[in-house]
Amino acid sequence: MRKSHKKIGLGLFIALLLCGCQKKPAEDTGILNVQEAEKPEIRQTEEQAAAALNPDTMPGTVLGEEEVLVLKEDSFESVLYERVRGLEGSSIAYDAERFFLEIKDGMLVIRFRDKEEVFLAMGEAEGDSAEAAADQYVYDSGEECAVEEVTIGEGEYPAFWVRYGTETPDGEKVCDRYILRHNERLYVVQIDCSLDLCDTAGAEQQTILSTLRFDEG
Repeated sequence: MRKSHKKIGLGLFIALLLCGCQKKPAEDTGILNVQEAEKPEIRQTEEQAAAALNPDTMPGTVLGEEEVLVLKEDSFESVLYERVRGLEGSSIAYDAERFFLEIKDGMLVIRFRDKEEVFLAMGEAEGDSAEAAADQYVYDSGEECAVEEVTIGEGEYPAFWVRYGTETPDGEKVCDRYILRHNERLYVVQIDCSLDLCDTAGAEQQTILSTLRFDEG
């Protein structure tokens, strides 16, 4: 990976990442702990339990429901999340009343029902390693960036986090890319959000990311 990157440009990024683009230890997860889901109680039908065990279950298949605690303002609120099959033995959970899921161009995409410009997408990444893939995202972005080693999901999977801001016709946008390796495959999770929604809608997508789980074994 390149030894240096441009320092972060937006005021929000400076406040979050005073160390610019220097790598940090994997245990320092930064803003990823803004909202944390409690270990869920799982509700499944027999059909959903069977689908969860079947490696050929199609992405988007509902695997059950979970009660999770979501941080809203200054307190935690219990919310019913729907867990669905993701890519290659993964699963992820979200509030099906407020979000919808689609499979588009080989990626699993979760959007708000009323804010389609804010989304989470997961797909396979290209590269020899997560570090090399992260470096390529930095290069391809053409923007000022931050790079950090973090852990994501319920399994606290090691990942490289690339964050940058960019201008769009509708204003400034924040782009997060999380690149991780699991079972010899590289994955990228991207969260795109307008700057003014980072602390609200963007944080909710971070909560969804915290439910990411890969089947073991």
